Formats: sequence, structure tokens, C-alpha cells
Amino acid sequence: FEDVPALDATGLVALESVITRFNGNGVKVVLAKLNPQPLRAVRKAGFTEVPGKLEITDDLGDTLDRVLDLG
Repeated sequence: FEDVPALDATGLVALESVITRFNGNGVKVVLAKLNPQPLRAVRKAGFTEVPGKLEITDDLGDTLDRVLDLG
């Protein structure tokens, strides 16, 4: 996500759809290293971390380490 400079309403709807679909298939979604505007948009839209479903992080390496430790 660090290469995404901006996220509009259409992007948020698409992102929500993908997260819902992935979660429905048992896949946890990690949004990592969001730029400031997309992070504000995601937060303003009400995206919140849900254990086992969605994580929003600045440190992808730490997140991957935790996921691999669980496996």
C-alpha cells in the first residue's frame, strides 16, 4: 500500500468488498505501510482492526513474523 498515494470512495468500496470476500474464505487481510491520506480515508470510513480478519500496521515485517509464529 505504500505505493498508493490516495484512496477515494470507489477505492474504499472495492477494498471493503475484497476484505469481505477474503475473510469469508478464511483469509486474514493486512493493510501495511499505508500513506497518510489512504490511512485517514480507511479510518474515516470505519475500518477497524478485527483479530483474525483485518490488521492495519506500519510494520509489515513484524506482522509477518507474528503470522509465521502462529503457523
